[in-house]
Amino acid sequence: MTGVELPDRSAASAHIAAACDRIAPTWPLDQSIAVNPYWGWRDSNIADAAAMLTTLSGTRLTMPRSWFRSERAAGRLDDDHIEATAAAFGDPVLAERARAILGVTSDDGHAGPCRAAMITDLRDVGPGPRPGQTWTDLVTHQISQHCAAHFDQWQGSWHPANDRDLFTAWRSQRT
Repeated sequence: MTGVELPDRSAASAHIAAACDRIAPTWPLDQSIAVNPYWGWRDSNIADAAAMLTTLSGTRLTMPRSWFRSERAAGRLDDDHIEATAAAFGDPVLAERARAILGVTSDDGHAGPCRAAMITDLRDVGPGPRPGQTWTDLVTHQISQHCAAHFDQWQGSWHPANDRDLFTAWRSQRT
């Protein structure tokens, strides 16, 4: 051992299971379904899901206000749509607030979402592991390769010993 204390296996397994639950079921390939990219937030309300998605990936769950303004200006979003949506949410004040927001000419100075920095982002400030490759690319490739081999259910021609859980298999592959 290097003196680094490893987390409790059951706690690590719970964290891995929670992370895996965020991924839509697409494996094995012969049982793949149409994938909802927001699968992992299916039990969250839209505000929480939007906040988490913005933090993690720098993307929006909904269109920016400027998009809704352009749709309104083009006649594809009218008062009937706004009223119907407010009625569907059971909030009569919502229509009034939406019209007021759509009348504003800016997005209130918001430059758009930005995601939290990952370790690979910080490492990518310097030279990459190989010419023309970033650390983010390398880590993404290696994780993808390992997961593909681990979960392929013997469809490929090469297989690691995948009779172990994902994390244990990854740790043994690294050594």
